[in-house]
Parts: sequence; C-alpha cells; structure tokens
Amino acid sequence: MSFTSLHDPANLARAYGALDAAWAEIRAGCKHETGSDAQLVRLSTIILHLLDRVPSDQELVTRAVQRFFADRLQ
Repeated sequence: MSFTSLHDPANLARAYGALDAAWAEIRAGCKHETGSDAQLVRLSTIILHLLDRVPSDQELVTRAVQRFFADRLQ
C-alpha cells in the first residue's frame, strides 16, 4: 500500500504528517542506522493501516511508532 491510495486531501495530509512525526521519533530513538527506504515504506504501511482506526493525530503517531518497533522484534 502507498499513500497514493488516499483520495481525500485531509487523509493524505494527515498520513504525511504522521509519517514525518513518527519517522522523526523512530530516528531519535534508534542507536543504529535507521534510514532505509524499506523501513520508511513499512512505516507508511503501518500508518495506512491505522489511519481510519485512530481518531487523534498524536495517537496515530504513537501507535505507529509502537507497532514499528514491535514488528521489528518479531
């Protein structure tokens, strides 16, 4: 999935805002290199999955970051 599947400008803006904020948190919280395109695509997929399920932008970022790290541990 990619953000190109979003047609509502408000959802698109929300998704990109969450992606930027979550990616900044992830990079700040990692001691090793975090910057691959694959990791960014994975995070965007997580955000797309949560977008309609999470009402607040901050909760969207928080849950996306949590899921990103949880998925890496499995």
